[in-house]
Amino acid sequence: MIATGADIIDVDHLVPDISAFVSDLSAGQVFSGKCDPVTVIQDSDADYIQNRFLIGQL
Repeated sequence: MIATGADIIDVDHLVPDISAFVSDLSAGQVFSGKCDPVTVIQDSDADYIQNRFLIGQL
């Protein structure tokens, strides 16, 4: 998928580790996703989401 040249590479939350693929990204490409939509979006609150994912405290 990285080789397609897409700007955003969506990663399913079940992928165990994406760190090995970071060096394969081209300039301007980013990963998106990697969070379980149920436990993160449905079962948590806005503060948790902002602090954990939007600010980048992984």
